[in-house]
Parts: sequence; C-alpha cells; structure tokens
Amino acid sequence: MAQYRVTQRKAIALAARERRRTLEKIKSLGPLTLTIELEDCMKPIPVETYLETLCESLEVEPQPSFCELLSDSLTDLGDPPVWEQWLDTLLDDLSRDRDLSLSSDDSLFDV
Repeated sequence: MAQYRVTQRKAIALAARERRRTLEKIKSLGPLTLTIELEDCMKPIPVETYLETLCESLEVEPQPSFCELLSDSLTDLGDPPVWEQWLDTLLDDLSRDRDLSLSSDDSLFDV
C-alpha cells in the first residue's frame, strides 16, 4: 500500500510539473490572436465590363477533335496490316497449338 502511494505521488508531481511547463510555453509565445484582414470585393462594376470579363474567361482555344487525334496517331503507325494475312497466320498458330495439345493428351493414353 505504501509503494502505491509513493507511485501515485510521483505521478501527481510529474503532472503538476508538465502543467507548469505548458503554462510557461504558452506565456513565452505571447498572446494567441488571429487577425484576418478583409477586402471588399463587391465594388460596383459596370455590367458591360462584368459581362466582357465573364465571356473572356469562358473562351477556350480550339482543341483538336477526336478524329484528328486518331488520324495523327494512325499515320505514325505506318502501313496498315493486311488483315487476311494476319488472320491466316493466327489460324495457323491456333491450329498448331491445338495439334500440340492433342498429341500431348494422346501420350497420356499410352501409359
């Protein structure tokens, strides 16, 4: 019981010391005030000036269309592929792969 009281007194003393240090730090910082300067942005503007400014802010430089972008990228690719030749090659590759898979399945039956 005596050891508990000693530990409790040390904890209370430590908390008091921390509070004093915190107060000293706050005092050294000085007054904690925040100053915000406001500027009146609602000055009277002629309607014509307001509308001109608005229209100028909405104007956008012309952007290339999707078709133009696509045609530019396609010209960089070179000659278009010959689709018939490409399909023939693909079918040959697929049939060769199928033949290989069938021959490997046949080898399982030989066991």
